[in-house]
Amino acid sequence: MTNRLSHLLRQAGARGKTDKHRLMRQVAVALADVEHELVAINRAIERGNIYIAKFRLKHIEKLLGCEQVVMDGADNETGR
Repeated sequence: MTNRLSHLLRQAGARGKTDKHRLMRQVAVALADVEHELVAINRAIERGNIYIAKFRLKHIEKLLGCEQVVMDGADNETGR
């Protein structure tokens, strides 16, 4: 856990009070959420529950604000 990027960013952000430190803390929170979702996606795939994996992926898309970017490049009929 201590070598995760989110943890390292949180530590770096805690060292100061400037805008860049505040941004580091915000990124650390978002990245920790993404890491958590990726673990959940991995577990869902291992269990064969693709619905949960897709649901968690949508949550990551919302966290990162890239819903349209992901969907614009996808072919919904073939899944590519």
